[in-house]
Amino acid sequence: MDKIDVMLRRINRHLQDLNQTRLDRKICRQLRSAGREWNAEHARVIFSESRGGSTWLFEMLLQSGEMVSQWEPLHPVRGTVSELPLHYGDRPYLTPDEKDDALLNCLIASFSGKTWTPWTARYNSPESVDSADKLLVKFVRANMLAPWILHQIQLRYKPVMLIRHPVAVALSQLDAFRGADRDAVTYKVPNCHNNQRFVQNEQYLNGLEGALERKVALWCINNLPVLQNEQFMLQVQPVFYEYLVLNPQEQFAQIALNWDLTFSGVQANNASSTTGRAGVDQEPLAQISKWMGRINDQQKENCKNILQYFGCTLYSVDDPLPLNIK
Repeated sequence: MDKIDVMLRRINRHLQDLNQTRLDRKICRQLRSAGREWNAEHARVIFSESRGGSTWLFEMLLQSGEMVSQWEPLHPVRGTVSELPLHYGDRPYLTPDEKDDALLNCLIASFSGKTWTPWTARYNSPESVDSADKLLVKFVRANMLAPWILHQIQLRYKPVMLIRHPVAVALSQLDAFRGADRDAVTYKVPNCHNNQRFVQNEQYLNGLEGALERKVALWCINNLPVLQNEQFMLQVQPVFYEYLVLNPQEQFAQIALNWDLTFSGVQANNASSTTGRAGVDQEPLAQISKWMGRINDQQKENCKNILQYFGCTLYSVDDPLPLNIK
């Protein structure tokens, strides 16, 4: 590809982004002017780690036309939390009994459709604004915050906790996000509220070999305290990405039943709108196993040691499927 092709691609992408921004602002204005509100306790909620498959599930659920959606309200810049006094960071955490009225009111406003930004409104259509009788909220930053949310807001419908193999997640994050942390030589503790878990693990993180290993360790830090909390997991619907890929109709039907959705069918698309250019394999088992062919023996051993260090019992590096749930 020559320089002209690269330049034309960038220009085209920029024009697409501008057009999307205009559409996002338009639908946001429509949602605000419609003045519709939903019962916050009746919101349907998806919790997931970034690149965990949540957009794919989210888009399948929206096929019903029954729901309007709040897309990532915890985005620190574009979400509904951006003007709150505390800086919660990219993975907010509060203890279940911690008091934070500002964040609670912000989330209730998101769950009820009282507050929108162009970012959180972006997956809605003019038709859904007028007709949808349910509200769907998707998070990829709230796994550590989930116990606090469920303690504060008594949700009628169990949220989905979407879980994917940490090595697959880490590789996908490195592919998708070209942020400064990707090639950083040292790990820097984020300056955010309740950052103790990062401080405690700073030395360990800086002793790891590469970006992949660091991402896997951060997945453990930001997910395992919740995912391996048996009492908390009784409050959610655990959905494993691997089984969602292998049998989307069955997995989706169970979610629809638990969430009182009336439609019975779903078109399980091969990829979400956020899937990278490499796309997905047509064969489901090949899709969930693809990450195993992308790491070398040393990386495999390193990741194995990381999972053991943090006491991960959900997955191993030798199997793409969850452990003890087959």
